Amino acid sequence: MSREIAERGEIVASPRRIRRPPGNQGRNMEVWVGIGVVLGLSSLSAAAAAAEPPCVPATAAEGVARQPPGLRAAVAALLAETARPGKPWSCRGGEIDAELLAEGKVSVRVRLAGASQPVERVVDDVEDVVPLGRALLALPQLEAAAPAEPPAEKPAEKPAGPADQATTPTPKAPSPPAESAEPAPSSATGGAPTVLLDAVLDVRYAAPTEVLLAGPRLAATLPLGAAGTWTVGLWARGGAPLATFRRGPSLGEVAGGAAVGARGTVESFEVRGSILGGVGVAVRDLPRPEPSEAKVSPRIGLQGDVAYPARGIVRALASTGVEVAPTDLGASGRSSAAPFPGLSAGLALGIEVALP
Repeated sequence: MSREIAERGEIVASPRRIRRPPGNQGRNMEVWVGIGVVLGLSSLSAAAAAAEPPCVPATAAEGVARQPPGLRAAVAALLAETARPGKPWSCRGGEIDAELLAEGKVSVRVRLAGASQPVERVVDDVEDVVPLGRALLALPQLEAAAPAEPPAEKPAEKPAGPADQATTPTPKAPSPPAESAEPAPSSATGGAPTVLLDAVLDVRYAAPTEVLLAGPRLAATLPLGAAGTWTVGLWARGGAPLATFRRGPSLGEVAGGAAVGARGTVESFEVRGSILGGVGVAVRDLPRPEPSEAKVSPRIGLQGDVAYPARGIVRALASTGVEVAPTDLGASGRSSAAPFPGLSAGLALGIEVALP
């Protein structure tokens, strides 16, 4: 054949068959099968995500914004818990409200979407807000009640004749509803404290002595009534000279008595005003060789207190007041160098314990 082609002078190109490796077809098939599996799984995931209802977290009530930072942070943490799907307390919507009470406790109110009334509980500390909120949101009885079916219409009754009227008994008057055996809730949520114990450092300026006195002041106050609006109490104070503004002997005093007043709340603060009455003993040193001189005099004063819950039953307390000794106004005694204080004004800072 090659010789004949050479003699004719023709060049014929013989076709060359290209053989593919036997493994390429199997690999292509595996690639296409893998792409199909991935697309199928993606379609199933998208369908499941579309079928699953969206997560609706709870929202905070308007009153939460007026609460202290610690309580606002606790409510924010509880709202974040409701946005985590898969939990018994999450994705149920609703509204969460919290209020810091005067005695340091916290009132938590939870109402789910569609519920007619919120559920309220009181805890002793801000740290208990998140666990309590999760427990309330997980309760099945918080679900909105199904709408009641309309009552079936009764068939029209046949008007009674004379014979029926004679045999029909006379209906009895309905008996008054029985009073509930449950006690009425207290007017003060969580209950008012029974005793308030104060311990502060009192610094006051006394005139006309022109001396700055500093010392401890202790007080015990008893709220009266269910809401504890009115108060009575006892107080005692001591003072030593911290600084003098005129030359003369040093002076110190001890005073104590009773107080009556009223208390109320402004947001998270408790505000009190009191009228003081008591007796004071002022002692001053005289120039040698004369001994010291003491004088007992009545005291009348006004005092204002502001308490802020710090933790549990402990509060931060700030006080200010004015005190008058009527018999010492303008009196100097045996030494005109340091007259007895007839008027003083002071500021005190310390703590208060509200015993339940």
